[in-house]
Amino acid sequence: MGTIPLLSVENVSKRFNGISALAGFSVSIESGEAVAFVGPNGAGKSTLFDVIMGFVCPDKGRVVLGGVDVTGWPPQQIAQHGVSRLFQAVHIAASLTVLENVVGAFSRQPGETLWKLFLKHRRCAQEESRQLDRALGILDEVGLGGSASMLAGSLSYGQQRSLALSCCLASDSRMLLLDEPFAG
Repeated sequence: MGTIPLLSVENVSKRFNGISALAGFSVSIESGEAVAFVGPNGAGKSTLFDVIMGFVCPDKGRVVLGGVDVTGWPPQQIAQHGVSRLFQAVHIAASLTVLENVVGAFSRQPGETLWKLFLKHRRCAQEESRQLDRALGILDEVGLGGSASMLAGSLSYGQQRSLALSCCLASDSRMLLLDEPFAG
């Protein structure tokens, strides 16, 4: 028996007001694979990502992540199941610094419970320091290391896209869906 694919989209169809955005689309993606969906505007690429992430429920077919049928799950539950998405439009917290945006994207925060915050203060401080170092490393990887203290809203559009990608990388997701990754 073979391995279970990281993602299986099985015979997915989606229509909007009588117009077919996806018609019986299927794909299987293994862990570690990089796959690109290429096509003109209106070909259904973003709709496919919307279906995978749970923003849109397919009219037909199903989405399976790591062997678990996630069709109809809400987006936050799919994200908790290990999928992160870079949207076409930039979604960042403009009034926070670049570094604060990335640190906020980590799935576990050191002081997220009172128990940890008050009774395990030293461990929280160490974990916070590790997260800051990791966030700075991610920012260096995408070319924003020198912008960590800047307000995110003051970045150029291209830099904001890089920041949004940094937040996806910080989420430790098993799968990243990059919608129009080279825009900006």
